Amino acid sequence: MKKILLATTCVLLATVAACGSKAKPTGTTTTTTAAVTAGPIDGTWVPISEEMGGNPFPAEVVAAQKLTVTGNTYHAEAENVDDGELKFDGNKIDMYSKSGANEGKHFTAIYKLENGMLTICYNLAGDSYPTEFESKSKPMLVLAVFKKVDAAAK
Repeated sequence: MKKILLATTCVLLATVAACGSKAKPTGTTTTTTAAVTAGPIDGTWVPISEEMGGNPFPAEVVAAQKLTVTGNTYHAEAENVDDGELKFDGNKIDMYSKSGANEGKHFTAIYKLENGMLTICYNLAGDSYPTEFESKSKPMLVLAVFKKVDAAAK
């Protein structure tokens, strides 16, 4: 369970190519990673809600997590630490864990930024991108809503 909970914060994203354990979903384009530049979701984020398969995570689990995105990299803190790379294609994210509890795994996700909130829907199977921001009745999908941490509060 700890690995699944940590995977939700990897975003990220969270948060990336040939090292993944799954092949990239068919019909997608590959983007090349250049020098680290500001990405669309750069910053430090804390979840305000998370659910898997429509079931909310306990508040104490959500409160113990943090995600930091810099360009095409992420650093996720939860029960363990996970670091990896991100590849963006529109609102789609491929996340490749490079070290930590999910090392070698590939996750797919979609994201949106609205009213200062970052919403990410992750597919822990990594075999396709979620089609909507919904996890209900979909046990391999995690839906997370994050708020950005003020730089002075880090």
